[in-house]
Formats: sequence, C-alpha cells, structure tokens
Amino acid sequence: MENEAKKGSKVAIYVIIAVIVVAVLAVGGFFLLNANAVNSLKQETVSAENYEDLLKKVDEKMPGQDDAYYFAYANIYYIMESAMTATNEEEIYTKIYGKTVQQLIDEGKQIAKDNNVTLEQIKEQIDELNKTAN
Repeated sequence: MENEAKKGSKVAIYVIIAVIVVAVLAVGGFFLLNANAVNSLKQETVSAENYEDLLKKVDEKMPGQDDAYYFAYANIYYIMESAMTATNEEEIYTKIYGKTVQQLIDEGKQIAKDNNVTLEQIKEQIDELNKTAN
C-alpha cells in the first residue's frame, strides 16, 4: 500500500511538471510569434498608400512600447516641421515616406536626444495628444 501511495504521488508530480512545461512552451510560443510580427512590422516601408494602416499596426502590435512612442514622436516632429513650409498636404509627409518603421523609430530617438527630450516627456506629450483627439 505504501508503494501505491509513492507511485501515485510520483504520477501527480509528473503530471504537474508536464502541465508547467506545456504552459511555459505556450507562453514562450506566444511571445515568439508576437516578436516576429513586431520585427516584420519594423521592416515595412512607409508610403502614402499604407501610412494609416501602419499607424494602426504599430498601435495594435506595440502598445505602450518605447519604440512605438519614438515612432510617433518622429512622425509628429516631421509633420510639424514640414507643415510650416509645405504648399500641399503631400509635402507634409515627404520626410516620413520611403522610410521603414525601424528607421523612424531610430530617428525619433535621435531627434529626442538632439532636443534634450526624455522618453517620459514624449510619452506625456503623446498621451495628452491622444486624450485631446478622443
């Protein structure tokens, strides 16, 4: 009877370990698939045809991520800068189109650094813009 109890507890331990391993693999697989989707998104080139779609994808696939804020910051910066001299709407986006999402993220980081703007300040500004827009 003691052997049966030991066997039962061993089986229970193996079942628990198996459940934990499956859960870890499932969570790891989810994060791996999400990481691949984000990396693929970062390689997409911005154009007039996909600009709105890419903005939505960045918002959906990178919510709250620092890179999403830098991407938005670069977009806002270039739009505001170009709007002062643009003679038509297309000219406003000339510094954005033709670049990948990753390039705009990197440029957003550099613009922030050059202007002594912290990530926290960027987040506050963009969150305030989002509140105003809604």
